[in-house]
Amino acid sequence: MEQAIIKSARRIQSSLLSTAGRWSGVTGASRRLTTSATSNSSDTSTMQEDSPPSAAKVVVLGGSGYVGQHVLQAALYRGADAVSINRSGIPNTSGSWLSQVKWVAADIFNSSAWSKELEGATGVVSCIGAFGSNEFMEKINGDANVLAAEVAAKMEVPHFVYVSTVENNLPDFLLKGYFHGKRRAEEAVLSSFPGGRGLVLRPSFVYGTRAVGPLSLPLAVVGRPLEVLFRFPPFPSLRQTLPGTQALLAPPVAVQAVASVAAAGAMGDARVKAGEGAREGVLSVDDIVRVAREV
Repeated sequence: MEQAIIKSARRIQSSLLSTAGRWSGVTGASRRLTTSATSNSSDTSTMQEDSPPSAAKVVVLGGSGYVGQHVLQAALYRGADAVSINRSGIPNTSGSWLSQVKWVAADIFNSSAWSKELEGATGVVSCIGAFGSNEFMEKINGDANVLAAEVAAKMEVPHFVYVSTVENNLPDFLLKGYFHGKRRAEEAVLSSFPGGRGLVLRPSFVYGTRAVGPLSLPLAVVGRPLEVLFRFPPFPSLRQTLPGTQALLAPPVAVQAVASVAAAGAMGDARVKAGEGAREGVLSVDDIVRVAREV
């Protein structure tokens, strides 16, 4: 008797499962038919349903540096695939985010070694810059970034963000190669990526925690108080009137703000815009702080 009851129960269970399976198939088919009927193309509907859109891809030139590392982290935070192109490859630092970045060791002037990394990129962020002799600064700040913009335009990358430096009214002989190289790079970016596709960020002193070998420099200890101080009178007016102080009295800006705006711009975020009346594509220190709050 007990065995007969067990066999009967199994038959009922099998019957119920079979019926549920048939109804599941009908329901699934009905759902697919409904989706197809409400779209222009059944193939497109299936693709959108089964294949999520590809992630954005952000390529950072000079990604092993102080600002570059933060830009990579900001891009990852936004869900983008991140690629760094720099001379040494992966930096000598720690963090779980490092394994999420594709590190490419290449000389920026050898574009054939890295241009293929721009395929499918949503945007490029250049953090390339250096100090040294005027000739050296002109080459790194100017020539390298001009080449990068030209290669990215040739590869039809939609967006290009260049991290430049704050406006200044210093005498021409001070750091001539640095500032002249930066301005040449700005013009190359804006001309190669017109219509708001090219962005130039002009931060002042960028503060945060900066790794220098085994040491960590807490730049915020100095940068944050100065940022607050320089926004109060009389510093804003002095900055515009005293010779040589336009850059020196510019409020410092947090590295997280610069990185967030750069990553958002490279991903085509429409909220990244210059201030009212400013040149299209050029973001001042105040613009960077404002946009960082929005993105």
